[in-house]
Amino acid sequence: MIAIPAGEFTMGSDVEDERPPHAVFVDAFEIDKLEVTNQEFERFVWETGYVTSAEKAGETSWRYYAKDKPSHPVVKVSWN
Repeated sequence: MIAIPAGEFTMGSDVEDERPPHAVFVDAFEIDKLEVTNQEFERFVWETGYVTSAEKAGETSWRYYAKDKPSHPVVKVSWN
């Protein structure tokens, strides 16, 4: 994982649906250097019992896309 330091950035722009530009502070966090694969995510789910938001809502889940593509990046997941 890569450490991302805390800092401030400008969110938004002068474009109508992005107004107003404003300062946002983000706490430090870590992020994977590479995308999480279907196989890695499946192991995480198996070890933790995690249920995605899509699965809770009865929507198409990551499992649909993972069937024959273990090394592809996982989809239909979110940060929460």
